[in-house]
Amino acid sequence: MKIKTLDKIGGIVFLFLTIAIIVVFLSDTSFFEWAFTRHQNTLSWYIRPLFIIPIVMGAYKKSYSLIFFSIFCLFTSMFWFPKPEIVDVKVIEFLNFEKTYLTSGWSIEKIIILAMILAFFTAIISLTWSRR
Repeated sequence: MKIKTLDKIGGIVFLFLTIAIIVVFLSDTSFFEWAFTRHQNTLSWYIRPLFIIPIVMGAYKKSYSLIFFSIFCLFTSMFWFPKPEIVDVKVIEFLNFEKTYLTSGWSIEKIIILAMILAFFTAIISLTWSRR
């Protein structure tokens, strides 16, 4: 099997794993609460933006596997770290806001924000992929 074919298969696998984790996250209340308990660890906040680097590297190398593996890591990194023993009140307040935001249904504002996020990632991937 060619390397490009394996790369595409790997990309598809991580794309489906990402979709699956998002579906479970949004549909399973106990998993949602467990993930947010671990998301109180601010290390998960600091590491997430760093995944933009391997996403861009994947686009530069034209690697579907690296792009979609990095996106998978971006979504799952919120629960990689253990729950901290001491949680700042402001962290709890923000996460309560975030949980409410994620579970309150769709609005035009949410659709616009989601579209902007998708446009950002689409732009950095496509512009890097098609570099000259």
